Amino acid sequence: EHDRTHAGAAVFADRAGPLSERDKRVIDRAYRGGIGVGRLCRRFGKTRSTIYRAIHEARARRALLIAIEVVASPIFDREDADEVILRAIPRTGRARRLDAGAIEQLPDVLRPCYDRPIDPAPISRSLVVRYNYLKHRARLVQQTLSADVVRAADVDRFEELLKRAAQTRGEIVAGLLPSSLSVVLRQMTGNAAKRPAVLLNMLDRAIDVLIEEVERFNPARSHTLESVLTNRLVRELAAPQPKDRVADSATILKRLQGLGISEVS
Repeated sequence: EHDRTHAGAAVFADRAGPLSERDKRVIDRAYRGGIGVGRLCRRFGKTRSTIYRAIHEARARRALLIAIEVVASPIFDREDADEVILRAIPRTGRARRLDAGAIEQLPDVLRPCYDRPIDPAPISRSLVVRYNYLKHRARLVQQTLSADVVRAADVDRFEELLKRAAQTRGEIVAGLLPSSLSVVLRQMTGNAAKRPAVLLNMLDRAIDVLIEEVERFNPARSHTLESVLTNRLVRELAAPQPKDRVADSATILKRLQGLGISEVS
């Protein structure tokens, strides 16, 4: 009360007034950049709870801006949905792999990403269901969030669900990369003179198509994801390639690592 009525002689001048919106943005950027909460407390003259509140408010605002598209399924509303959809998926049966010759046509840095078993249709379908279910759960949590009244536990849950969804998408993409490479190699007939450049550009385009098909595939359909992907790739790769699009192995590797492919076994 003294500080409010005696602005020129405030006892706690370094702690007067609430955080401004600019202060909150600075705190958020600093925290995400690795600056500790203790240091932020000293810099802004605020308690740890005040600093954490600003951090969680920024997290909630970002969460509310994320658009989440879900391919819905009636099983998402089952009481045992978690138990059924999130249980371990058994990797049974003989895995299909591309022949060594196909893998050898890739640059060395890309071979580990494509030299892996091709997921059978039931596994791909189960993973797609799981991917959409995790997004569905995240969207439900998102609908309860507010940037004004923030519960850190809710933001934590939202971010964890999106992280698990991204990991699942990485599994799906990883299991279908060899199939996309197979289609690319079949479409390269007549491009032997420019083979390395054409191969990399086609692989880059194939990643775009693969991600799009994973996002919109409906597991309730009778067609498999691999067959839908193959048909779409044949159409897309037969079209003229954009002349301003030049991919290299480093760019493709970075894209795949961004999808978590390097972490998927």
